[in-house]
Amino acid sequence: MVTCSPVGKDNRIKILFEKANKRLNSKQYEAAIGLYDEILDMNPDIMQVYHNRGVAYYEAGHPVLALADYNQVLNSDPENYELYFNRAKTYLDLGRYESCKEDVELLKRQYPDTALVYFIEGLLNHQIDNNLAAVESFTQAISFDPHNGETFANRGMAYFALEEYDNAESDLISGLKKDPGNVFSVNALALVKAEQGQVDIADSLINKALRAVPNQPIFLNNKGYINILKGDFEQAKMAIDKSLSLNENNAWAYQNLGVLFNKTGKYEESVASLKKAESLNPKLKKVTEYLIRSYKSLGDSSKACELLINNIEIKESVSDLNLGCIK
Repeated sequence: MVTCSPVGKDNRIKILFEKANKRLNSKQYEAAIGLYDEILDMNPDIMQVYHNRGVAYYEAGHPVLALADYNQVLNSDPENYELYFNRAKTYLDLGRYESCKEDVELLKRQYPDTALVYFIEGLLNHQIDNNLAAVESFTQAISFDPHNGETFANRGMAYFALEEYDNAESDLISGLKKDPGNVFSVNALALVKAEQGQVDIADSLINKALRAVPNQPIFLNNKGYINILKGDFEQAKMAIDKSLSLNENNAWAYQNLGVLFNKTGKYEESVASLKKAESLNPKLKKVTEYLIRSYKSLGDSSKACELLINNIEIKESVSDLNLGCIK
């Protein structure tokens, strides 16, 4: 009878672990996962394998599986503080914001002078639409690491959400100087230029982003938005439709489609698209305005007035409608 000695098994595990780590470092994530699986079949108690497999799962787009592996390690070793960085980012991706916040608070106690802690906190605050706090978190991260272009880019997006377009532009440009290949910053700068009324520059920037990543649904949707501002409604429709074909749950694309339908006189289609956008993200700013405009155009002034009364902060943006329900 031939048996596998403990020494032989340990050597096999060592060889597989080294091979798996090489796959992980070369971004061959699925191959790495398969090798880590083989190791755990032989010995399910090696925590570093769970750790590394969790990283591979995360990078391969499997955050739920990554979280399970991170929790396996932390249940065994709750003082493995560096792993909380990974878990916090995973919670953030999964929309588990309270859990993310708990890990961030723990990390702030353990690593109070580390930029990455405040970067993750900034991402969290931006995700929950607390952009004033996001700016503060990113500013703190920059104070510890002023060379990270991604932090400037994300603070720029927080400023954009606050409609502080000059600050957003400054940060996005700073980010691009440090990281010229970040096409997401180029896309964001296109939106800033659009809101500043520099539509031709915005169009040039979004085209640059799309040349780099032609089928990016966010970029395509923003191309559609910029085309709406240019009055090129046919091209806008094509870009937004393509964006939705790649991501059917993009609330911003449905919002832009609703705006487009309103501007082209298709008011019932506008209401349907805007309602879809609202169901996916109730915080979008243009939805209420264009619902009011579409209801007014459909002759339903009562619905238009009801919306306006419940959203008095947008009174000025629809003042041209002369609804008469707000004095």
